[in-house]
Amino acid sequence: RKDRIGAHFLTCFIALVIIRIIGKKTGRKYSAEKIVSCLNSISCSNEQDNIYLFDYRSKISDAIGSALGIDFTKKRLRRQEIKNILAESKK
Repeated sequence: RKDRIGAHFLTCFIALVIIRIIGKKTGRKYSAEKIVSCLNSISCSNEQDNIYLFDYRSKISDAIGSALGIDFTKKRLRRQEIKNILAESKK
């Protein structure tokens, strides 16, 4: 039981740190609540065999993408492009 509480606390703490970093990198223009809401809204769906449609975009998502070096302005991406973005974010 105690280890689960510790794991939950660590997860929440890491999430808070990530939100604070995003807030700082975007010039503190947006509240943590707006950043979380925006990130929760970003999604994609498989449109064709290898093409994915990103169906949410806002000025906040554009600011987050710009701050993190991720281009959220493209509506459609191939699977390999998504893999490349994820690989770059891990560096």
